[in-house]
Amino acid sequence: KGYRGTGADITAEVQARSRLMAANEIMPGAFALWDHEHRLVLCNRKYYQYYKILNDRIRPGVTFEELALLMEERKGVRDPDGYAQRRKRFRQKPHGVFMEALQVSEAPTLDGGTVSLVIDITDRINTETRLEQARLESENANKAKSKFLAAASHDLRQPLHAIGMFLSALEDRRSKVDTENARADLKIIRNISDSLEALRGLLNAL
Repeated sequence: KGYRGTGADITAEVQARSRLMAANEIMPGAFALWDHEHRLVLCNRKYYQYYKILNDRIRPGVTFEELALLMEERKGVRDPDGYAQRRKRFRQKPHGVFMEALQVSEAPTLDGGTVSLVIDITDRINTETRLEQARLESENANKAKSKFLAAASHDLRQPLHAIGMFLSALEDRRSKVDTENARADLKIIRNISDSLEALRGLLNAL
């Protein structure tokens, strides 16, 4: 009976692990399960795809630190606070998201292990980069437009002011003459003055 019980336990464990792996293979990202000593227990195929640079070392029993350091070495990271250090700090409190080209979400298991879910966010990063670039270009274009309009407005105000003074003097002069031609001239002068004021209003609105 003891033998059959042990065999049944092993069979149940194998079946449970098989079902777990089958479920993990249809997940949208990479999945990995680590034990309480941060040793890899299992992972799905996408984990290998996302970490191709480590494929020759990804296997059950390999430590998280070993993979993190190897990732740093093979990717040529040279900064003192490199990938391995950042990942180790994140692993100490495995809640939330670790952002790189791959988005890593981790959570502790009841037995002290860790579950990792990795999603490739390269497309999202590229999209956000393009949107940010477009935003900056739009801001620069608006600044250039505002600068141009300010300069154009300044350049136009001076001749408009001169025309206004000329029309005022002409109106004053023609208003002193009481003839039909003078009255016709005054009407034209006032129409021009009204148009000039409208133009000034447009410039003020810029």
